[in-house]
Amino acid sequence: RDTGREVENPELYLQVLQLLRSYVARIFSESSTIADTGEFQQQGVAESELMGILSACRCAGPPRSFTCYPLRDEVTVRMTRLDDARSERLAYLTTGFPLFHWLILALLAGSIVLCFLIEVDQ
Repeated sequence: RDTGREVENPELYLQVLQLLRSYVARIFSESSTIADTGEFQQQGVAESELMGILSACRCAGPPRSFTCYPLRDEVTVRMTRLDDARSERLAYLTTGFPLFHWLILALLAGSIVLCFLIEVDQ
């Protein structure tokens, strides 16, 4: 595509698009019910497709007319936000509730049963 200043590299877009599709497939597989939580904990940031996208954007040209930041900096900011959101989601998926939580639920259930028995007895 010709933007007036340079001809952009279509291979770069295709490579980044393929990496984004792989990233979305990873997110779907992590969200499935058959996902292995041990595998999540062993995965590092370097194994993510986002790092491939960042390295692909190294050859991007100068900043666009609507921003003063190069494409690599724009991608880095968005990549950081995506990785933070993924980390939070994986933390929610892999951590269980503490024992104190289950104790409170058992006490609440017991109190409901006790209240029911008191009301039925009267």
